[in-house]
Amino acid sequence: MSDSEDGYSPILRDASEESEPQLTAQEQLASEQRQQRRVEQRNVVPDKLQLYAHLPDATAEAESKFTVLDECTYQYKYIGHSGQRELMTCVCEEERREDGSNAACTDDDCINRGTRIECVNGAPGASCGDDCGNQRFQRHDYANISVFQTDKKGYGVRAEQDLEPDTFVWEYIGEVIDEKTFRKRMVNYDQQGVKHFYFMMLQKGEFIDATEKGSLARFLNHSCNPNCYVEKWVVGEKLKMGIFTKRRIVKGEELTFNYNVDRYGATAQACFCGEPNCIGVIGGKTQTTAVSLLPQLISDALGSSVEQEQVFLKLMKADGEKTEDLTPLYLQQLELRPILGDECPTVAAGLSQVEDPLIASKIIERIEMSSVGISQLIKKYRGFEAFERLIRYSFDRSHINSFDVDDNLVIQMLQIMLRWRVTSSWASEPKVIAFFEDLKKHKDNIELLSLADELKKKWDAVEEYKKIRKSSNQKRSEYANIRKKHEDESNATTTQEGNGTEDIWREESWPFGWFATKDPSGKVYYFNQATGEVQWDVPEIKVTDEEKLEREKTRIKQRKEAELNARKLELELKKQKENAVNSVIEQAKLEYQEALATAKEKEEQELKRLKRKEEQKKRLASSSSASASPAGHRSSSATPSGSQPLSETEFRSRWKKHFAEHVPNMLKKYSDTLGRDTIKECARDIVQILVGKEWKKDSTKKPPREFTPDRHKKLKSFVDLYMEKVVAKYNEKKRRAEERDEGRKKQHTKSSS
Repeated sequence: MSDSEDGYSPILRDASEESEPQLTAQEQLASEQRQQRRVEQRNVVPDKLQLYAHLPDATAEAESKFTVLDECTYQYKYIGHSGQRELMTCVCEEERREDGSNAACTDDDCINRGTRIECVNGAPGASCGDDCGNQRFQRHDYANISVFQTDKKGYGVRAEQDLEPDTFVWEYIGEVIDEKTFRKRMVNYDQQGVKHFYFMMLQKGEFIDATEKGSLARFLNHSCNPNCYVEKWVVGEKLKMGIFTKRRIVKGEELTFNYNVDRYGATAQACFCGEPNCIGVIGGKTQTTAVSLLPQLISDALGSSVEQEQVFLKLMKADGEKTEDLTPLYLQQLELRPILGDECPTVAAGLSQVEDPLIASKIIERIEMSSVGISQLIKKYRGFEAFERLIRYSFDRSHINSFDVDDNLVIQMLQIMLRWRVTSSWASEPKVIAFFEDLKKHKDNIELLSLADELKKKWDAVEEYKKIRKSSNQKRSEYANIRKKHEDESNATTTQEGNGTEDIWREESWPFGWFATKDPSGKVYYFNQATGEVQWDVPEIKVTDEEKLEREKTRIKQRKEAELNARKLELELKKQKENAVNSVIEQAKLEYQEALATAKEKEEQELKRLKRKEEQKKRLASSSSASASPAGHRSSSATPSGSQPLSETEFRSRWKKHFAEHVPNMLKKYSDTLGRDTIKECARDIVQILVGKEWKKDSTKKPPREFTPDRHKKLKSFVDLYMEKVVAKYNEKKRRAEERDEGRKKQHTKSSS
């Protein structure tokens, strides 16, 4: 009997053949409308656009200013690693054109392309074939551009032909270095008088330096209204930074992107972009003058826009806010909305690249408030891999991009995964099995482990379902005979099948027409008398997507209220603890101040005693001198001359020279640890502090001619105390750097194995 003849083919098929949760008609319409608006907006070219096609081509001249690289070079083997433990493959089918080229993977329907991962020839399990359309970085499939000389900005880059939106312009190529080398080079370039910086952050603690070695991408200038954006891609084992067009570009137009988001520099420079919204500076320590706050991909994943960011920044500037990082404030006030279908690849890509816990929680909140169909699409675009990465960060901080992920966020992700429909083959993959094993091994949160166990049981059932599909035709025929024999039964009955007895029953809570029975092995299954459907799961009354969404929103609201109450309690306990600590600190301060006052009083008394003794000596000397002088004459020394106050400049100069004769010698013992340059800087700081103290004490006092042993002892005590703090900070910084390097090495070892 064939699958179609026995009447059970719709039931005993693999889970992969079952219909996945779909978008509603309303969601599909909203997604299509958004796509249409986006296409229309991105194809609009601004009026009165300045073009530079008439200027001479300066590409050859520009390339002579640096060493041209075809690929990035890496300071260490492990640097620039994507953190992925396997080559990702898509499910696209190979499609050869007449000219032999491969037309597969040319849009975001490709899972890899949608999540900013390039396909790699020869990847295990790849179905898209070699040299597909998603290998632009590897093929150097760059846009037709050239370099020209601008009026005020040095070199610039222009398009040599019209370019469509999202065209790959060029890879930002250079030397990939660690943070320690990056900071050292920043200082060196500044000392060498290098005016333009060519650093771009690749990932946390890693930078691309295109100053001396790079590609034409280094010549793209900044604009406060850019027509390009920078995006991070995974290519093989490495991360790459690519520049793409934001909208349609016309021939001769200069290509620009936003340095304030994508390039690295803390020193503000003048901006000459000439745009109506120009803020006048590039870079700087505060963000109130920035054009935008978030990279393009993260902004899209959050459903944010440059316009929203600009409104927020204007409000912050009007309020006088000068915080160096306004991003957390912006994220906290950002009003999130459910995800639309066409946004799913971007949201999934953003989640896979996120390097900040607050941004991660906001993206997950968007997924949580969206429908089951949207959630299923997120899973399709490597949602599991993105979630697994974040959940791993909750107990493994060895990767360079890891950050704190609390158990509440892990629980949110597990609840989203409970909504997914998975295939039997996928549920039995090693990565899925390892995921549950790691949770059980590393987590101890009862609610989290309970949720993980529920999820595992659900996915394990899918695996059993797969085994049933492999059952013989004879067993399927037995199920069919049972259903046929009892199709007119509405109450519990008994039927004889072979040598065993099978009970059939139903419960009021089940949907109309559903009954339960047992297979020959004794396992309970459920069948529908009217439709012939058979399944292992207990039948439930179907709920519409709208009802599910409403229930989910209520559940989320209740959970958030519980979390809020828990946080309030936590804050209250923390406040009580802080108050107790503050009380101890205040008491210690009071005792210290009392001890200081006592010491000061004793010192004043000693000074008065010494002063009286000195005056007594002067009177005795004056009396002796007067008796030895002729009558009518008085020694000139008997009348003390007034002390002339020094100017502040003269005062500081004399005391600086005084201390500078002694402080450097006291620092020699630290030279081997801190280095000569650091010792010089510390000596200058100490002398300045000491001079300032003397000025505050007595601005008329001159430095003593001799340095008494007591004064030398006090100075040495101050210097040692100061240097102890400097050495402690230096050792702590060194320790962190070593831990970071060790973490990278471990991550590289894991990825290599």
